[in-house]
Amino acid sequence: MLGKLLKHEAIATGRIMLPLLGAMVLLAGMANLSYLGVQATDSGLLHTPLYFIIGLFFLGLFAALVLTVVLLIQRFYKNLLKDEGYLMFTLPVSVHALVWAKLLVACLWLLLCALVCALLFTLTLLHLMHIDLGLFISRFPAVSDFFDWMFREMGASMVDRILFWTEFALAALLGLLNAGLLFYAAMAIGQCAGKNKLLMSVLAFLGLRFVNQLVVSFSAVAGSRWLWDVGSVLLGDTARLHALELMIVISSLLKGAVLYVLTVLPLQKRLNLE
Repeated sequence: MLGKLLKHEAIATGRIMLPLLGAMVLLAGMANLSYLGVQATDSGLLHTPLYFIIGLFFLGLFAALVLTVVLLIQRFYKNLLKDEGYLMFTLPVSVHALVWAKLLVACLWLLLCALVCALLFTLTLLHLMHIDLGLFISRFPAVSDFFDWMFREMGASMVDRILFWTEFALAALLGLLNAGLLFYAAMAIGQCAGKNKLLMSVLAFLGLRFVNQLVVSFSAVAGSRWLWDVGSVLLGDTARLHALELMIVISSLLKGAVLYVLTVLPLQKRLNLE
C-alpha cells in the first residue's frame, strides 16, 4: 500500500513541481539570451530589461526552493491535518505509511529541485563569467586527485574509501529526512492545541530547532574532543574518520527517531482535525 501512496503523492505534487522546474529551465534560457543581447547592443535602454531578466532568474532560483518547501509543508498540513485528514485516516493504511509517503516524496522533490537549481546556476554563472564549460569540467579531476591524496596520506584502503562515501551519503540522506521531519513534527504538535494551532506549530518548530542546535553543538564539541584527545591515541587517522562519520549517522538516527515519534503520536490520536 505504501507504493500506491507514493505513486499518488508523486503524481499530485508533480503537477506543480514539473511545471515549476520547467519554468526555471525556461527562465535560465531567457537569462542567457538576455546576456547575449547585452553584449550585442550598446543601448542603455535595452540593457535595463535584459539585466532585469538576468536578476529575475537568480531570484527565481531562491524562490523555487522556497516554493518547493512551502508546497511540501502544505501537502502534509492539508492532507493529514485539515478536513482531508478524516478521509486519509479512513484508508486501510497505517499512519506510518501516510507519513513515509509524504516524507519520501517531499525529500525527492526537494533534492531534485536543489540539483536542477544548482546546475542552472552553475551553467549561467559560467556563461556570465566567460568560462568555457569544457575547461570547467576538465578541473574536476583535480578535486578527485585531492581526495585521492588525502586517502593516501591517511593510509586508507579501497574498502575505507568505499565506506567513507557510503557513510557520507547516509549522513546526507538522514539530514534531508530529518529536515522534513522537523516541519512535520512541529505541525503535528501544533494540532494538539485547542486553539491557535498555527501559533503552536511555529513555537514548536522554534523549540525543536533550538533543541536540535544545542544537541548538535554539544555533540560536535564532545565528539571532537574525544576523537582528538582519546582517539588520537587509540585510533589511526582512517579509524577516526570512520568514527566521526558514524557519530554523525548515529546522532542523526536518534534525532530522526525522536522527531518521527513526535510526528506519529499526535496523528495516531487524530486530535483536533479541522
